[in-house]
Amino acid sequence: TAGEAGKGFAVVAQEVRNLANRSAQAASKIKSLVESANFEANEGKNIADNMIKGYEDLASKISQTKEIINSVTIFSKEQEIGIIQINDTISKIDSATQKNAKTALNIDNLSNEVSKLSNKLLQITSQSKIDDKYYEMVENINLIKELSTYKNDHINFKKRYYKTLNNFTNSTIDDCKSCNVGKWMISCENNNEIFVKDENWKVLKQTHKDVHQKMQEYITQNANKIENKVLRQIASQIEDATMKFFDSLNDILYLESKNKK
Repeated sequence: TAGEAGKGFAVVAQEVRNLANRSAQAASKIKSLVESANFEANEGKNIADNMIKGYEDLASKISQTKEIINSVTIFSKEQEIGIIQINDTISKIDSATQKNAKTALNIDNLSNEVSKLSNKLLQITSQSKIDDKYYEMVENINLIKELSTYKNDHINFKKRYYKTLNNFTNSTIDDCKSCNVGKWMISCENNNEIFVKDENWKVLKQTHKDVHQKMQEYITQNANKIENKVLRQIASQIEDATMKFFDSLNDILYLESKNKK
């Protein structure tokens, strides 16, 4: 019927209104959500922009810090080089100072030694008296040279045979009559020099002979590899004989010089 149809239409209209209201409400909520989302998006964008700006500032600060570090590093290296140069200079100064101090000390020590030696020489010359015979001995310069040569010959004579000791071979040394001083003695006796009649001449011949005999004994005992204690005793005897031989030559020089006056 028409009444029922109208009632049905009214119900439908009411439902449409309700639906429209709900749609409007939904649209309003959607709008609100969209606006909120848009606001949140803008906020996010602002935050992101701020973060980007913050990162840019941070990157700038990092670059500045890096530049400062590089500057400090360069300065430190320059400072280190300067310190090394200063240390080298100080070391050189210290070394020079030590050398100067050492040189000064050596000069001081040398001066003290010279002073002590001078005092010692003064004491010796003031307390001792030179034997008159030594003044006599300087009268014959040629004989002095000749006898000095004979002394030197016998020093070399010993050296020559001492060099062969490591071979441990027994050898016959020069005879006391075949060396230069031996030949000189024979010549003096043949020429009947005045000092050959003196007792000192006999002493000279014996001391000269002793030097050669002791040297031969040393060579022989060394070849037999006798104990060092014995060899040291013989070596000491060689030196004693040599000194006596040299003294005997001086005695002959004194006799000859005295007879020349």
